[in-house]
Amino acid sequence: MPGLTNIEELELVNSLRSNETEGMELLWDHYAAVLYGLIFRMVQMDEIAEELLLETFKKTQANIGQYEQRNMRLIHWMIRIAHQLSIEKIKSVDYQLVRRSSKFERGGLPEQSSSEGFHPESTRIKDIVRRLDPEHRQIINLFYLEGMNLNDVAKKRGETNEQCLSMVKTSVQKLRHYFEILS
Repeated sequence: MPGLTNIEELELVNSLRSNETEGMELLWDHYAAVLYGLIFRMVQMDEIAEELLLETFKKTQANIGQYEQRNMRLIHWMIRIAHQLSIEKIKSVDYQLVRRSSKFERGGLPEQSSSEGFHPESTRIKDIVRRLDPEHRQIINLFYLEGMNLNDVAKKRGETNEQCLSMVKTSVQKLRHYFEILS
């Protein structure tokens, strides 16, 4: 999974432990899309996925003192947090009620994004992804927004894991380039 080098990650963790705003912003910039894709794939509802994404970042900040870099990468630790929060949400009574009511209201289809759940960051990311050429857009959608793992994306595209990883890195670089241009 493309991300920060070990040194950059160590600096980021130290920044988070010092409660620096820049650390949280960098964390968001690098990992929000990946985590959102994973969470959305589990809960299938934009508003709940966005809520869980924010909870993941809050829990990461609150528990950063417990993170041990020698055991795993920061993104993997955050994925565990997001996964745990998503499972807890799926098991909750309120989630089950919302799922049932949204299926009923929409004739059995999962809830789609509503104007209440409008978040400019999500719309901006989707707009920027649309600017990518089809091949890179597919990689970003599959890997990050749909939360597929490298093996699944490689199989779907008929590539080796190495070829797919190379394409992921190129796609992320292009995406970062668009973000820089539009920022």
